[in-house]
Amino acid sequence: MQKFRYMLDNLIGRCPSCYFNLLHIFCEMACSPNQDQFAYPLEIINITRPNENEETKSEDSLREDWALPDYVDPDEEGEEGKTKVTSKPIETVSVIKKLRYYVLEKQANDFIESCWSVRMNFQYAIDILCGSINRACDHKKLFKYIGADNTQTPLKIDFIFVNGTYYDAELDRTFQPSQESMFTCDQPVILPHISREKCTCMDCNAMCPKLNKIESGTIITSADSFIDKLRLKLSGFHRITIAAVILYIIFVIVFVILNVLMCIWNVKNNRRKYFVANDKSMVNKERLNRSIEHHHVPLSVQDDEESDTSFDDEKNGILDRFGVKIDESLHKIFTGIGRFCAYNPKYTLMPVMAILFVLCYGSRYYTVTTDPVDLWVAHNSRARQEKAYFDEKFGPFYRIAHLILVPKNQSNIDLIYKTPFDAEEKHTFGPVFERNFLLDALRLQLFIENFNVTKQSGKNIDLNTICFKPLEPDNNHCAIISLFQYHQNNLTFLLNETLYSSQYLECMQSPLTQQTK
Repeated sequence: MQKFRYMLDNLIGRCPSCYFNLLHIFCEMACSPNQDQFAYPLEIINITRPNENEETKSEDSLREDWALPDYVDPDEEGEEGKTKVTSKPIETVSVIKKLRYYVLEKQANDFIESCWSVRMNFQYAIDILCGSINRACDHKKLFKYIGADNTQTPLKIDFIFVNGTYYDAELDRTFQPSQESMFTCDQPVILPHISREKCTCMDCNAMCPKLNKIESGTIITSADSFIDKLRLKLSGFHRITIAAVILYIIFVIVFVILNVLMCIWNVKNNRRKYFVANDKSMVNKERLNRSIEHHHVPLSVQDDEESDTSFDDEKNGILDRFGVKIDESLHKIFTGIGRFCAYNPKYTLMPVMAILFVLCYGSRYYTVTTDPVDLWVAHNSRARQEKAYFDEKFGPFYRIAHLILVPKNQSNIDLIYKTPFDAEEKHTFGPVFERNFLLDALRLQLFIENFNVTKQSGKNIDLNTICFKPLEPDNNHCAIISLFQYHQNNLTFLLNETLYSSQYLECMQSPLTQQTK
């Protein structure tokens, strides 16, 4: 029972309600004075074991007597250097091999609810206890797996779930299961001998704070202020989204206003020029008529006509005239540079060659940084200092080499999964679980492991020569993590679709199990 407690403490001890609920079920079975009301032995066997004294020694005294013999013959006690060791007397005891245990169904369901969200190593602890996948665990599967289908259980337990007093026709007896209630995950554990806090939000959804979501049917009355109404409308959006929308609206408004002002200014300016031009044309016509009568054209009329021809040029905007001036300036500057280079080749080529020589000579000191640590981490950063300390105290920090394989066929496949209760279920798997792809991937992995090259000195180098071996020298194998480690890289294991799919799912969903297909 103590070993069982240690295992549960590591698995679900982070949530006291879940831990003590499961512990209560098994403590009632093993230690309750009323266990004959809800437990019945189905199979009893006789075993032999060494006879123990009635006085139980402490752990310290047992350690002190560890090296002493179990029994010393009194006749030979005085002989120096001679000690005869004999075994203790043997006794036969009766032990229960199989037990039938009657549990309230409400208790079992409450236990499942209290442990439903408890996590262990990025997965749910209830799935590990149940040996199931895809959150398909219930109280019947869980206790059947714990009591009967788990090879690590020394005592086979047949759990019978009842709703009250139960008459077992097979045993011809009436059983009354324990009526004590279970702790919910949002309740503290308070017992006469111990007290624990509530479970955390990570392991109990009921402990997570409730967000006040605005329902679509919320009614906004006219009595509410404008700010309250606006806040209620915008509370469902992210602040960055609201800020981006506001900036975009401001930009559009400013753009529209500027365009409207420019249009108004252009209309007024063109209208003014139009009236001025009309006045000039009327005056010129009168002068022209009078001059025709006197048989000559005045010079002022000719100048006015030339000015009218330049009226279209005046219509060009300020930006257009500014652009033309810049273009003319650049044209003059580069034309001068080109003429100087063409008429003075010596003064042009010699300085350019000197500059190129200096730059090429400086390339001798150019180095390419290929170490990702130097590329992404500064030398004076805290992360770099911690890495240097780690390398100095514990050894080099190995960078894991990844080999990512992607199947060409991206369609899902249906495989048969064999449950721990020998029932077959069909599940949809991703494309990476297709058998031919797995076979090719495993062959590639084995090829990489066995690949070797020979240096000029005649020394063979393979993966085992350069890889990381965490268990060296006791174990000289490389640290390789892949899906195929679940069946020791055995190719023939993949030939049975039901076998490998069941093995993969059980190992991934229940990493603590030692059961194999």
